[in-house]
Amino acid sequence: MGMNFEVSPGSDGFGDARYAAYLPFELASGANLLHLEAPIEVAQGSISLRLEKLHHIYALSARSFPSMDAAAAGLDGLRASLLLASLRIGVGVRYSQTLGDVKLFEEPQPSSDVGLVAHACSVRGWAATDGHYDADKAAILPDNKRLTRLEMGRASLLVGISIENFFSSLTEALSFHAIHAIVGNDKLKLAIELYAAYRFELSDNAQFITLVSALESLLPDMEIVEASSAVLIKVKAVVSECRDQYPEGSDERRAVDHLHSRLGKLKREAIGTTLRAYVSDVVSRYPDLGNEKEVSAKLGDIYSIRSTLLHAGRGDEREISEALGFLRDFVPRMLTVLFIEAAKGATP
Repeated sequence: MGMNFEVSPGSDGFGDARYAAYLPFELASGANLLHLEAPIEVAQGSISLRLEKLHHIYALSARSFPSMDAAAAGLDGLRASLLLASLRIGVGVRYSQTLGDVKLFEEPQPSSDVGLVAHACSVRGWAATDGHYDADKAAILPDNKRLTRLEMGRASLLVGISIENFFSSLTEALSFHAIHAIVGNDKLKLAIELYAAYRFELSDNAQFITLVSALESLLPDMEIVEASSAVLIKVKAVVSECRDQYPEGSDERRAVDHLHSRLGKLKREAIGTTLRAYVSDVVSRYPDLGNEKEVSAKLGDIYSIRSTLLHAGRGDEREISEALGFLRDFVPRMLTVLFIEAAKGATP
């Protein structure tokens, strides 16, 4: 099967020097944005926020930045806004992580009378172009230049999402004064990206594991209690004594060394325990998420199901289905409050 190529105008192409942050994205299979026949543009402070449907993907851009550095910061804001949109609308959103190049010509290239580039130029009324870039990669654009973008074929999307709801989530995110802190919050960003990715999974098992992983990615390292730590120190000392009876470089010594190393990792609390403690703390701050004790108990059961599924390769279908129903509801609500907390600059 051949690959489709499409060319579209990729900049405003007029006026004084200014820059735009461009971010292509796609929605999980089976979803699309309704009534986006033409680009929609809204003012967001001093910048202009534009949402477009290209032939096979979507594009979000923020325009009218005075410098490339300001546009690069704007690109971070766009990525963060799509994370919140994914949580708000309950649909997986995947955006470009790669910053592409804008290829500028040494001299403007006159447009021909026929072909894809000619059609793109006719949309803007351009007699020539100044350069081009790939539509599927994020970019910092000189928006006053006449740029075209090249797009490769993608699968069609089906189920509609309200443009108003989608735009509302974007503008909500960009309104927070500490929105750029989201991009630097690696744990929260990964958790939301995993949540978004679960929508791309087809099986219940894969969705379940991905949602549990979204919660796990948030977890801090927790030390075991003092009494347990004291016992662990004694056990490690015994293992060290036993290790010394074997000669350096022997297989036996290497095996005991490995055991000693594994014991060292036990100073961190078990993941299941840390998960319940961390989520309980969040729920205590945001009671709308549910009853703290009930949520903690539910997560204990869920982590047990997760361990069985990963170690045995299968689990009880009914239990997985029930747990998945809880996670589909709980995970986006919890991630949303954490996103807002961080984007407002609040300290837990």
